[in-house]
Amino acid sequence: MKLNNALLRQTNAYAMQFGAAFGMFWCVGFAFMISGYKIPLLHLLWLLTLLVTPAVGIILAKKFQQEVKQDGMVDFGRAYLYSVMMYLYATVILAGVAYIYFRMIDNGAFVGHLLAQLHTDEMEELLKTPAFKQQVDEMLAQTGKESLDDFVGSITPIMIVANIVDMNLIFGLLLSIPTALMARTKVKPTEGAS
Repeated sequence: MKLNNALLRQTNAYAMQFGAAFGMFWCVGFAFMISGYKIPLLHLLWLLTLLVTPAVGIILAKKFQQEVKQDGMVDFGRAYLYSVMMYLYATVILAGVAYIYFRMIDNGAFVGHLLAQLHTDEMEELLKTPAFKQQVDEMLAQTGKESLDDFVGSITPIMIVANIVDMNLIFGLLLSIPTALMARTKVKPTEGAS
């Protein structure tokens, strides 16, 4: 099925609509992750949002397929395009919320939690292993920082958000493949065909 302008606009509109809802779902997960540093039980809810993300993506893609099936078959290409755009729009919403949080609300608390985790007994043991120590030394040499504390302390809100965007775009591209496979219109074989 070839995408004409009308189908492309329709696919984009649904991707925006469902991507916005998906992005808000991710924002709830982000709130659980941030709140989990004060109430550790909330990290479990954050983990749950991560685990159900593929299922929610498939549900939204199937909803798209059901709503547009009267306009024609949704083949793998259109379902993949929809899925990629849906994950992209969700990423944009999460990035905006994360940037506002880290820039205006957090005041360094997240980086403080990371620094505190560096000084746990488990992390101290890990930092003593030769392989990990070599990786840390190489990273410090590349960045010009004198210690891991200096490196972590220099993390800015835009660096955190850029990392979130990178991860979500990569996972979105990868998750779009099974999402599109599940959401495409299944063609039933015609009777009498061999």
